[in-house]
Amino acid sequence: MGETVANAGEIRDDVIDEVELDVDELEALDGSDAEPPARASVPPPLPPDARGSERTHTPGSRSGTWRVAEPAARPAPTLAADVSALQRELERLEKGARDNRASIARLRLGLKLRDDRTAGLESELASARHRVAERERAAARRPPDDLKRIGGVGPKYERALHGLGIKRFDEIAAWQPADLERVARSLGVPTVRVQPWIAQARTLCG
Repeated sequence: MGETVANAGEIRDDVIDEVELDVDELEALDGSDAEPPARASVPPPLPPDARGSERTHTPGSRSGTWRVAEPAARPAPTLAADVSALQRELERLEKGARDNRASIARLRLGLKLRDDRTAGLESELASARHRVAERERAAARRPPDDLKRIGGVGPKYERALHGLGIKRFDEIAAWQPADLERVARSLGVPTVRVQPWIAQARTLCG
């Protein structure tokens, strides 16, 4: 009986040693005695009719809820406002076009008036040139006046006046102050010496 009990104790010790060995081997295989990590929580699948929805899920739980996202608010229709703005812009452009046309019409009128005035001046100038040419031709055909009929003009002064291109009474009658000074300087006499010739020449012309 005592031998049987001793054998039972040895068997028990051997079993304990084997169990402890198995535990040590398991720990060595795992590399640590920490508990295995929990499995990542996975939210439930998206319902077929929940496209565009926003999912709400609690970490660590395999359950979750789905919240259908509200569609983004779209701006109110602006077609009427756009049409109104375009209409105002069109009116502004039309007014600018009318103003431009009016300005162009005024400019054209001004140009026409200027052209008419220029044409009139050119016609007057041509007429004046024609009259001068006629007088020059008539003077060339007419013999020179006898300038010695003017008091103070003798043969010497008459030749000097002819040398200056002065051959008729009307030319002397038309002298201006500048002409008077030029003739007096050419003749070598004071201005007061030749000034009376103008009045005499006017009388002889008449």
